[in-house]
Amino acid sequence: MLKKVICIIIIAVLVIVNGVLFVLFNNNSDEKIQGIGIVLNTDEYIFNKIDETLQLNAIVLSGKASGEKLIWSSDDSSVAEVDKNGLVTPVSNGIAIISVSLQESNYTANCVVTVNFINEEPIITEANRLEIVNKVMSITEGKSLQLIVNVISNSADKIEITFVSSDETIVKVDQKGLLTGIKSGKATISVFNSTKEYYDEFEIEVTRAIAENVSVTLPKIPNPQLDASGYLISDNLDKFYSQNSDCVAWIHIPGTRINCPVGYYNDEKNWDYYLNHTLDKKSSSSGGSAFFSYWNDSIKNFGVVAEANTVIFGHAKSAVVFSDLKNVTKTDDWFNVKSNRFVMLNTLKYETVWEIFACFYTDSVKNYYLEPYYFLKENERTKISNNFNSEEKQKYVSDIAFRYEAMRDKTAFFSFFNNWRDRVALDISALNEYVDLKNRDYGVVLKDTDKILTLSTCAEVGIPDNYRYIVLARLVKTRPRTRVSE
Repeated sequence: MLKKVICIIIIAVLVIVNGVLFVLFNNNSDEKIQGIGIVLNTDEYIFNKIDETLQLNAIVLSGKASGEKLIWSSDDSSVAEVDKNGLVTPVSNGIAIISVSLQESNYTANCVVTVNFINEEPIITEANRLEIVNKVMSITEGKSLQLIVNVISNSADKIEITFVSSDETIVKVDQKGLLTGIKSGKATISVFNSTKEYYDEFEIEVTRAIAENVSVTLPKIPNPQLDASGYLISDNLDKFYSQNSDCVAWIHIPGTRINCPVGYYNDEKNWDYYLNHTLDKKSSSSGGSAFFSYWNDSIKNFGVVAEANTVIFGHAKSAVVFSDLKNVTKTDDWFNVKSNRFVMLNTLKYETVWEIFACFYTDSVKNYYLEPYYFLKENERTKISNNFNSEEKQKYVSDIAFRYEAMRDKTAFFSFFNNWRDRVALDISALNEYVDLKNRDYGVVLKDTDKILTLSTCAEVGIPDNYRYIVLARLVKTRPRTRVSE
């Protein structure tokens, strides 16, 4: 009898298990499987031609193919339109945010599209002012730039605007905003409406294009001099810039011989050009020049430090470049003088002072992470931009520093730089004598809103080629440029 009961129980259990498995693996319900996220094939795009289109492709992040419908939209269809399949068509100059969302989920992905048609009419937006969006500091002789203007009016009528150059022998601008450099010099570009109630203007310098190995006499480098507030007031930057418009900043570190202009080469494939070239564009095997990372272009274009992390490179072969970066800053004699532990970095528009908080060797293969922006992931950036008011949205378009700061991943940024000691290389015998670099107390407390300056140079002979010497500093103060070369 007992055996019969046990058999009945076993059969019952098998029937129940089989039923569960059938439900799990043969569920033919029409219920849709919601995605767990959504991404686009690109998060930004620039249209320069009126006949261009952009096909956006959305990828739903899910364990199975999502059955949800994709909803496409443009926040400004007067700038760019998008159809139900994600095909974006530009309409007129301006910036629009193309969004895609899952119909039954709270997931959205965005692509910021900029429309910059040559010889197109300026865009009209809703506000109460007139603004040139893409002001730049300089343009090379013979080069052109299409200005983008936001014209602000509560009137439904189209607003007629006028462009004017203060000196057309230096720079010309036509009535559709196409600006062209004519010869070296400075001029002011203005735009205003018929009553001159609204206007905007900016100064632009036309610079000469310097061919490689063409003889150029660069100015002398003056001895460094600081004022009572700790700013460098002795640079010769504007004279260097007049000879080579790639000279966009000046760096000085007290207690070292580092006191020189810093270059920026606007070529993504050859951005480290000045590693082996002097600032008169002559090939050099003895040290080259100090130069910015290609991705730190805000200093070149606008004279401002906008990125979260600004990176300057230089060979350690030359005393006038970065040999003192490692040879001096790693010594106790330099470190024990607190006033040495600063970097002065002047641009064509601002003077800045940075406080050093780290000097160390690192393995560039394992730890050489030189991210300039530290942007949030797309979904987080979308949440922020969706909550912008009209003034913030306008500022997001026209103010590069505001745009970069608004989208910064402060947590990732702070973690990387605050934990710099985790990246100190002490894994080879040649570095054993520098263990104290990791234990130095700089007395600096970082904040997640800080801007960082990273200085990088190669290690000395005897240390493997993949190692670098790094100096890190945080921005502590800035002011408009006061220095004019004599």
